[in-house]
Amino acid sequence: MFTCLIDVDNNQISLEGETDAKNLFVGFVIDSKQHEKLNLKNISFGYQLKNDKGVVLESSWPIFGMRFGIQKPGQITSVSEKININTDYTLLVWYEDGIHRETAVEKFNSGLPFKEYESMVWNEKREDWDMLKPYPEVEGDEPIRYFWNEEILDWEEDVEYREFFSKEAEARKAAEKAAAEGKEELLTGGVDFYLENEGVVDQNAN
Repeated sequence: MFTCLIDVDNNQISLEGETDAKNLFVGFVIDSKQHEKLNLKNISFGYQLKNDKGVVLESSWPIFGMRFGIQKPGQITSVSEKININTDYTLLVWYEDGIHRETAVEKFNSGLPFKEYESMVWNEKREDWDMLKPYPEVEGDEPIRYFWNEEILDWEEDVEYREFFSKEAEARKAAEKAAAEGKEELLTGGVDFYLENEGVVDQNAN
């Protein structure tokens, strides 16, 4: 994300940050160390994005027919727009206060989306990375999930996840059984206490 900092004390504008491969994010921030509240009625700002074919995106604030008023320093608006991957762009931001006009420029290549694993393969249609193998299908409501193991280039079951949710399901059944048998007092010590006292959980299991 790019941050466009508009320093109204010194009539300066700066642009910092980096791009996402598929999206242009720009946050416009009004900065002042001298005032808690600012009169922005004469302030306007905007951006323009170009590639080798010309301007592809641009906008300015405030919108036509309106003006900013009194407000505190901080982020005033933001931009979120789709852009093309692996493309050279020039981003220009500007700021005016009725007397001064300042600009800042950043040239960048949008690059490719983040590749989490080296084994991932490029999907030309989606313009993004796919896992080497599809995520395993899970039938029914079984508490099963998988994680990718780059060393073996395959999916592995998350055993701790299954154990946790299996115990939760067991606990719910135990609580229903306790209520049906009028043993709610055992639940005051927690579900684990009830399970142990009813022998549902082997206390020497570990």
